[in-house]
Amino acid sequence: MAGTNIQQILSNEKYIGDALLQKTVTIDTLQKKRVKNVDHMPQYYVRDDHPAIIPRELFYEVQAEMTRRAELRREGRLNQKYCSHIAMSGKVICGECGAPFQRTHWILKGEKVIVWRCRSRLQKGKKSGCHSRTIREADLQKAVVKAVQDLILDEDRIYNDICSDVQELTTGVSEIELDDINTKLAELQQQVLSWVKTGKDTSELAEEIQQLRDRKNKIETEKSERKRDEDRVAALRESVEKAKDKVLTYDEQLVRNFIEEIRVFPDKLTITVKGGAKEDIII
Repeated sequence: MAGTNIQQILSNEKYIGDALLQKTVTIDTLQKKRVKNVDHMPQYYVRDDHPAIIPRELFYEVQAEMTRRAELRREGRLNQKYCSHIAMSGKVICGECGAPFQRTHWILKGEKVIVWRCRSRLQKGKKSGCHSRTIREADLQKAVVKAVQDLILDEDRIYNDICSDVQELTTGVSEIELDDINTKLAELQQQVLSWVKTGKDTSELAEEIQQLRDRKNKIETEKSERKRDEDRVAALRESVEKAKDKVLTYDEQLVRNFIEEIRVFPDKLTITVKGGAKEDIII
């Protein structure tokens, strides 16, 4: 399935039971030609128009993840070389120029060695102006294990960091305001339908509806971010508990469970674990 089709499915409000009316409009009644409604006519958003296929909370979590990945692309951290099966892909960042590190192979003394190098240096060489070092994958893996071990020994610190973030989000989200917006939207949509029947201009109502929708989307996004952080706390606690009784060795799941970013500097790696806590590993 084409990427654009998947994108449309992931962002289609129909799956949560909502409906956006007048996505397309007829601009030529004789030929019955329909086009995408880009400022041709007002659009109306109807909540709970039909039974939902997926939970609303999951839908908003997907939107938040799509936004996060879009931001990574803008920063150049997701690209055609991104490998989803390599957990560190997109997480290893150059501390000098900010470009992502790329996994590649070297032949040293007749032996094949996996290393990570700054993508900017790989593509542009000396013209990049970046002097970051090459780092062996084995050293990266050892650093990840060390950072996770330190996390397990000081787990309360990371929980406190995440819970503080969740508290900040919680104070900005108003369930009462969301209920008021939904009530007002329903009233305005009924008013629009009434005005359309009598031929009255609905542009002013459409503008008010759009403002309410924008505010509602902001609140829903904040709720989704709060839920995501709460889930991160639960998942992290579970991962830590499972890891406590084990002799840690590197694997891809270890990175997925614990590591947010690995920033490479000349004399150290700064590893950010999930929740925001940072650990400097000298290598």
